[in-house]
Amino acid sequence: MAGFSSSSFSSDRVVPEGGYRTKAGDWAPSKPVEYAPILKFPLNIKNIFKWMFAYPGYLWPFNVIYFGIVLLTWNYFQPPVEKFVTLEIGVISKILMRNFALLWIWYGGWHLYLYTWRMRGQRRKYCARWQSTKGSTFLLKNQVYDNIFWCCASGCVAWTFYEVLYFWSMANGYTPMITFKDNPIWFISQLLLIPIWREFHFYWIHRFLHWKPLYKISHYLHHHNINPGPWSGLAMHPIESMGYFSVVLIHFLVPSHPLLFLFNSQHTALTPAPSHTGFEGSLKGGLPFGSYFHYLHHRYFDCNYGESGLPFDKWFGSFMDGQKDIDAARYPKTYLTYEVIRIEQESERVKSFYLKREDRGEIAPHQSGQHLLFRVPVSKGKVLRCYSISDSFNHESLRVSIKKEFPPIGSPDLPPGEVSSYFHDEIKVGDTVEAKGPRGDFVLSNDMAPVFLAAGGVGITPIIAMAKDLVLEGSREVTMFVLMKNSREFPFQDELLKMKNESSNLRVFVGFDEPLEEDCLGKSHDFEGYFSREWLEEVSYEKTSKAGNLEHYICGPKGMMESSIKILKTFGVEDHKIHMEVFSTSVKHENEENSDVMEGGQVEFIHSEKTIKWTPEDGTLLELAESNDIEMEAGCLFGECGSCKVNLKEGEVVYDHPVAATVEKGTCLPCSCRPKGSIVIEA
Repeated sequence: MAGFSSSSFSSDRVVPEGGYRTKAGDWAPSKPVEYAPILKFPLNIKNIFKWMFAYPGYLWPFNVIYFGIVLLTWNYFQPPVEKFVTLEIGVISKILMRNFALLWIWYGGWHLYLYTWRMRGQRRKYCARWQSTKGSTFLLKNQVYDNIFWCCASGCVAWTFYEVLYFWSMANGYTPMITFKDNPIWFISQLLLIPIWREFHFYWIHRFLHWKPLYKISHYLHHHNINPGPWSGLAMHPIESMGYFSVVLIHFLVPSHPLLFLFNSQHTALTPAPSHTGFEGSLKGGLPFGSYFHYLHHRYFDCNYGESGLPFDKWFGSFMDGQKDIDAARYPKTYLTYEVIRIEQESERVKSFYLKREDRGEIAPHQSGQHLLFRVPVSKGKVLRCYSISDSFNHESLRVSIKKEFPPIGSPDLPPGEVSSYFHDEIKVGDTVEAKGPRGDFVLSNDMAPVFLAAGGVGITPIIAMAKDLVLEGSREVTMFVLMKNSREFPFQDELLKMKNESSNLRVFVGFDEPLEEDCLGKSHDFEGYFSREWLEEVSYEKTSKAGNLEHYICGPKGMMESSIKILKTFGVEDHKIHMEVFSTSVKHENEENSDVMEGGQVEFIHSEKTIKWTPEDGTLLELAESNDIEMEAGCLFGECGSCKVNLKEGEVVYDHPVAATVEKGTCLPCSCRPKGSIVIEA
């Protein structure tokens, strides 16, 4: 029911799609589906108001568009009511032809754009496959032809039947009537409630159609469309079509108006097209389409019977938010071997490494802001490190940019960063490295809100990838702040300048806190000192943020992050509008003096059937596992994403640092903890 390895900016790059793709190529959005706030308790009036009047939202654009179609229909293509008194074949034919025309314009238009002309390619297409042309379950063995037939022969006929019946009933005085003039409040109330009523009716009639006897004789036909397209929306058995359009029967009982009836009727007829497109996106950044919520029903069958407005599925235990599919796409489980095909010195301490799969397979689609998890051989064995992908997606190669870490200031006796030194000092063109991913939640949202980017130091690596994608997308205004010590430690300078000069939607401002003598204010950088409210006022940030309701993405050292967030909050920026990722080079080990931790213990991995002696040199439980060829899931390596969580069957662990992910009793996060004595874990 319802071959590019250059880092320069170029218009022939692959346009970013956001979200995630599985190994099979199926696409999932970056966040699980959620319900509208209308029945989320406790009720949040502010969120409900935004949902009602935001774009896209309850009123805009589709309900306004559908009512506009109703007005056009009523004024120009509706036979006079008195013509329906005797149900002449001519007047019935006019209604049928009108509905056929609407069907072909609306459903055919979506199909032409997405499937015939393929204007978006496979960008944000839920299923990697195109619709079947050799399917024995479809008429003429062609899914599109089959869907068109059932849309016209069943869906459109049922739609027309109810419209003719209503106008016949009205012409003969059997239907209770109101007018806007006599009862404007009831008229407007019905108008606003009709989409909610349609969703209410859809859930219950849909559950009824899944009753086994009824499913076998009717609804099975619609579920042939596991990989739906626009024409799948009304591709129903006649029994199902009659049940689906029975939503309009309320107008035979409740006093109403022909415009309200037509709004209900045409809303019911037209809504399935954009929700069954099989894609997610918007036309030129405007008219949205796609319903991952309903696509999950087509794919998994016994979930999401309703829609994402009224939470019936959540109340009755049939809700699926898609998190399983998202996780499958986000966290590929296999390490791949990449060949280093190029190395670029981006600044005094940052090098970029361009990687191509050793087997010459295509690079897995990734979203700007994500990272790779590297497994690196060093003196104590294999250790894990995350490095951000610093370039837009292309099929042949990807780029990571790594800063060489020196001993901490004030502690010159401590060793430099072992893994970053390995990349900088030992890796050469032609060498290979192991990595898993892409992964990570620090990604751009799918909406069209303008964007504020702020990067501190090497935190520019995910931010520049986001900026490139936003420039390529071209539909969102972008304000970007880059905070560096000076020009020597400023990577990607030429890249940023080229992007800024060649794009119309990107503003870039650079601040140095330790400028060199050769750095010239107004040329090499725009501000000196530390990021401040005054900087934002100087670039008219407040005007931009109020006008555009910006989404903020910030990445850098912890101090920079904390001060930036405090400054943004003085402008009234809400927490949910701030997305951040902290880059930290130091780890605080709690309880370092604990003798049980320092001496180590036995770690039993139940599923792998291995028991290994842990010593402090082995690092975290995850590093111990990787060094002994035990596969464990991992994501952020800092206890934030929770993807590495395992059951802790016996013993205790100690965490290296505070973690953000919830750790229930009897579980642990191997990426961030060490054993306190001997332990047993499920891995």
